[in-house]
Amino acid sequence: SMKLKIADIKEGVPVEVSKDYDTKDLDMEFVDLHYLTPLKMKGVVERGIDTLFFRGRLTSQVERTCGRCLKKIDESMNRPFDLIYETKDRLEIETLDDLRDVVMLEHPLNYVCKGSCKGLCPHCGVNLNETSCNCSEPLSNRPLEILKKMISKRREENEAYRAGSTQDPSLQALPAPRQGHRLVRCPGRPAHRED
Repeated sequence: SMKLKIADIKEGVPVEVSKDYDTKDLDMEFVDLHYLTPLKMKGVVERGIDTLFFRGRLTSQVERTCGRCLKKIDESMNRPFDLIYETKDRLEIETLDDLRDVVMLEHPLNYVCKGSCKGLCPHCGVNLNETSCNCSEPLSNRPLEILKKMISKRREENEAYRAGSTQDPSLQALPAPRQGHRLVRCPGRPAHRED
């Protein structure tokens, strides 16, 4: 925690504060962000009339993973903060959640090592920023190709069924019922056998 006791801070007199945080305890790590050193906080607290000003920086060494090529990159993290709190009728102020938000809100949804990152080849998996490959299929239209084919096939089967040229597609995968069984079909559910 990082609690500021208001009675310990004189009005108009800046007070330096510092603290190291274990990021695992704060649940601040992401799939693509790993902290190599504790999160260090250094700041200054100053009390005004019914107000507390808390300014400083959060720093650490981090390892990021590119969302396209999966390359790991070590870099320095440096986040300034400038917080203001009302102090009326309060004995102390807990700042930890606000400090945590300073770091969390700056984290990108999808970190990439550079804007021009080419990512990985979806066929052989090589990093296309570092080498080229001989895979013949283009990269642009592959990710959803299988799904497109499945939807197209299903659509064709349904159209053929409506035209009366084939059996209901949902029944085609079922084996013919044996003697003593009957095929039951309920609206909105796949057909099944019933003894």
